[in-house]
Amino acid sequence: MESGTPELLSLLFTIGRSMRESMRRNIQRNGKPGSFLQFETLRYVKEHKQPYMRDVAAFFHITPPAATLLIDGLVREKLLMRRFDPKDRRAIRIALTPTGARYLSKGIAAHQKRLAALFNSLNAEERSQLIRILRKISKTITTS
Repeated sequence: MESGTPELLSLLFTIGRSMRESMRRNIQRNGKPGSFLQFETLRYVKEHKQPYMRDVAAFFHITPPAATLLIDGLVREKLLMRRFDPKDRRAIRIALTPTGARYLSKGIAAHQKRLAALFNSLNAEERSQLIRILRKISKTITTS
């Protein structure tokens, strides 16, 4: 293991924790109670065009009952809705409501604004290097 690895791991965890905390504060400022996991669930549902409940559970590595609890809270907030699959009435799909779509859009915009402010502390060359490094890491993670 290289000598800088412990520091790198520590920095990655610190950055991730800080970004989730920032996002949680933005979520609460938007007038909805919620967590980073709930926000990411909304994003997942939008990106995957009405996924099944089991897909949500699998994506977040949680049990189906835990996914049900997660979705129940978002349905209560009128951010998501359940839909029966027309091909299999036993299967339930999850969809964004119009309120959920607006909430997600506002949250993403606020988070992008925050990230832009953070990355403005880097010059253009440093931003390019960071993007290149993160792409390389991402590629390595997704192919292993």
